[in-house]
Amino acid sequence: MQSPVVNEIAWALQKAGIASLRFDWRGIGASGGTPSGREEDADDDYAAALDHLEETVNGEIVACGYSFGAAAALRAAADRPRVMRLVLVSPPPQLIDPAALARFVGRVLIVTGALDTIAPPEALGALAARARRGHFAVIPECDHFFGVGLAELGREVSGWLAGGPR
Repeated sequence: MQSPVVNEIAWALQKAGIASLRFDWRGIGASGGTPSGREEDADDDYAAALDHLEETVNGEIVACGYSFGAAAALRAAADRPRVMRLVLVSPPPQLIDPAALARFVGRVLIVTGALDTIAPPEALGALAARARRGHFAVIPECDHFFGVGLAELGREVSGWLAGGPR
């Protein structure tokens, strides 16, 4: 929740007039539970956040995530009709479920850094091509942690949320 990348995504959502909910995985920060590193637990945590949004927010929901969280966002949101857009930032390709990506009917933005060795552009570009309404963006001179390129990430997400590339 304290990641600069997650904060940049939240800022882009705010600029687009979209409320955001950030959370820590179980056992991280002040959240309850014990961290497990298991995909199933991450999916349950993300699904609980989506449940909360569906109960408290009207209209469309945008699911977002960074790295491991991007993969959890896809898995948790793939079959939820109110989630009409996904923002997946540097998801490790081996954690992406191609069937969930192909099944998702909304718009998908996948962003990674040109120098990202954890979420390499070549692998993510191929995955993005499987999305029904996918857009793929690569931030130049940027690695997985966005020490360089954080502002460019924000501009990419903001532009896409505002109705840019479809």
